[in-house]
Amino acid sequence: MADELTTLGIAVGGAFATKETLNKLLGPTADYLGEGAKDLVKKSTQNLGKIFSAACHKVKEQLDKKGQVSPRVLKSVWDEGRFVEDTIVAEYFGGLLACSRSEDGSDDGMLPHLSLIKTMSSGQLRLHYVVYSLVASLPFGREKPAHPELFDGLVITIQSNELLAAMCSAGACDDRSVFQAILGLVDLGLLESRYAFSMGLLHKQCGSLPVLSGQTVLCPNRKGADLFLKALGFRGLDSEIITSVVTEDHLTDSVKQGIRLPCDFKYAHILFSDSVESIHNDLKTMIGEVEDEVENLKSELDDRTTFQ
Repeated sequence: MADELTTLGIAVGGAFATKETLNKLLGPTADYLGEGAKDLVKKSTQNLGKIFSAACHKVKEQLDKKGQVSPRVLKSVWDEGRFVEDTIVAEYFGGLLACSRSEDGSDDGMLPHLSLIKTMSSGQLRLHYVVYSLVASLPFGREKPAHPELFDGLVITIQSNELLAAMCSAGACDDRSVFQAILGLVDLGLLESRYAFSMGLLHKQCGSLPVLSGQTVLCPNRKGADLFLKALGFRGLDSEIITSVVTEDHLTDSVKQGIRLPCDFKYAHILFSDSVESIHNDLKTMIGEVEDEVENLKSELDDRTTFQ
C-alpha cells in the first residue's frame, strides 16, 4: 500500500505539502496517516482499547449480567475515541460508555454528556477531575452528616502551585493554561462564575471571594458533580451524593497513578446574594418610580385641564 503521506495532497498557499512538510506540521500525529490504513487501525484500536477497558472497570460485576449499549452511543464513542490518547479523556469516555449499558440497549441518555466532553480540552477535563475529586473527598456522609444542599454556596480553596502540579502531571503547562481551563469550565456551566486565581504575576478574580496570593478559589456546582459521577460510571446517583461514593474503586490505575491530587485545600459554605434577583428587584424599583412619575404627570395634566 502506498504511503499516505506521500500521496496525500494538502493545498497550502497554492502548493502541495510534501511528506516532510506534513511530518514537521503534525509531528507524531502524522502516524495516523503514516503507512496507510493498517497503522491507522492499530493506533485507533489502542485508543479505543483504553476507553473500553475503563468502561469494563466501572461496570465491574455487572459485566456478567445481560446488557448492551445503545448503537448511537457506541457510534459517538467510536468516532471520537479512535483519536483519544489522553488518559483522563479516555476515562471520561469509558465512564459514559459504562453508564449507557442497559438491558435492551435503548438508553441513549448519555449522548448529551458525550457531546459535552467532545467540546472540552484535555486540560479542562483534567481540571474538572481534580476539582470534583476534591469535592468527593469532603467528609459529608462519612465523618459528618450528609449535607442536603451541598452545593449551595460551596467554595473550595486550593494552593495554586499544587493545582498546577496536578494539572501538569501528564504534560507541560503553565499558570495561564490552568486559568484558561477554569474559564472553560465556567463557560460550560461546570463551575460557578465566581472564581479567583492567583499565581506568580497572574491574578484574576470574578465575584467577591476571599482569596490570598498563591490561591485558587472555585465554586463547584451540581452540573459539574453530575458529569463527574457519570465519568465514574454512576448513572442514576444524585449530584448531592458525590461525597458518599468511593471514587478509588471506580478509577483505573492509570488515572490514580497519573494525577496527584492537591493535599492542601479547604472548603466552606458562603452565602452569595443572587445577582439576577438583585437586578430584578432593582428593575422593579425603577419601574415603580417611573410609574409614580407618570401618575404625577397625569395628575398635573388633569389639574391644568380642569383649571382651563
